[in-house]
Amino acid sequence: MGNDVINQSNSFYLTPEPESKIKIFLRRIFSRIGCVFQVLVILVCVLALLYLFIFPVNIVNGRSMDPNFCSNDVYLTYKLNMYFSDQPLQVGNVIAFKHSEGSYFIKRVIGIPGDEIMILNGKVYRNGLVLEEPYLPDGRYTATKPGGFINEGEVVKIPKGKYFVLGDNRQHSMDSRDFGPIDLLANEINGHVVFVIWPLSRMRFFSENQAFPENECANIN
Repeated sequence: MGNDVINQSNSFYLTPEPESKIKIFLRRIFSRIGCVFQVLVILVCVLALLYLFIFPVNIVNGRSMDPNFCSNDVYLTYKLNMYFSDQPLQVGNVIAFKHSEGSYFIKRVIGIPGDEIMILNGKVYRNGLVLEEPYLPDGRYTATKPGGFINEGEVVKIPKGKYFVLGDNRQHSMDSRDFGPIDLLANEINGHVVFVIWPLSRMRFFSENQAFPENECANIN
């Protein structure tokens, strides 16, 4: 076996150099940055899902809900029950919905499917009884509009899947008196208000019976 013997003494092995402390440090930093980035991506996705399907954010544009909602108020609506309930909205809910022109309106639900609504002598009647509206300032009345959807003393029955809505600022609001009941699907109702985010001075969980002073929005703006 003379020719088959390998001389191990001539073999040469390379021993890898140990990583420097700087390389180890950088690898750890980049690993942590990667973990933070993954967490941020997941967080953004969760927030996007919440925004789109559960808690949309909306902004008031105009005076139609004075004094309970002022122009530029930012508020959250709750939308999840819109997918799972046969009757997702109730009288008194304040909702956001898309008008035919494409912008979002904020109004209060006055009549739900099956209700009979009438406006007479400055008051709203629901199913033959005067609708109690503690959220309106004293002395505020509701009038019909010439050429509008509903006439003085006329009884209108709300069809299935539709809602009769009015602005709290009755004299300065385009609402169901103008364009009739809104449709649950066609108007893309964005849920009912649950929390007012901005301004900080008016931040609150929304209460349907809460009423602000008549000049509330004038003091803010």
